Amino acid sequence: LSLKVDGEAVLARGLETELKIAIDRKAGLKGPVDIKIEKLPKGVTAEKLTIAENETEGVVKLKSEASAAIAKQKIEVVSQGKLGVTTVEAKAEVALAIVPPFELALDPKEKELELVIGESCTLKVAVKRQGNFDGPIELAVSGLPGGVSVMPDKVEPDQDEVELNFVVSDEAKPNKSKKPIKIQATGEIGKQKVKFETAAINVTVKKAE
Repeated sequence: LSLKVDGEAVLARGLETELKIAIDRKAGLKGPVDIKIEKLPKGVTAEKLTIAENETEGVVKLKSEASAAIAKQKIEVVSQGKLGVTTVEAKAEVALAIVPPFELALDPKEKELELVIGESCTLKVAVKRQGNFDGPIELAVSGLPGGVSVMPDKVEPDQDEVELNFVVSDEAKPNKSKKPIKIQATGEIGKQKVKFETAAINVTVKKAE
């Protein structure tokens, strides 16, 4: 008995992924073969699989809780079959990466934002979706100076980039010191909320010249 599996698998927190498993029966091994996954990280579960007598492949579903730690870990696929009264076993390793379902990325040049009273300015944000996550993402900005609003407040399911429009009202007051803001993203997976926050962007507000 020998096993063939993909050497790598990616699983997003709160979601599931499929691991394809193929077996090569040798020396007259005909009966069912049981597959189990061992050395799973905390917060990750795997269904048991039995590959029927005349079959050579199957799929194991791996499921992650939203609280599972972001990590890369080797898990072990163990297959067992019976040859007469003897138990035959084969093992294979898979590198499992637990990733966030989405991340927001800012252009490294956009570490600072200069806002002008009475005007608007835009900031591009890239959305990196991972591990089958294709849902909408709610956006919010923390630390905004008074009199500044931001639109849109949502990334649609098919978007992988969003342009945030910062509108500065005439009532906004100029600030001399830089004020850090952060863009916060929230996605829903089932009934669980998954959050992500960008690094700080320094904002200054000045009068129109």
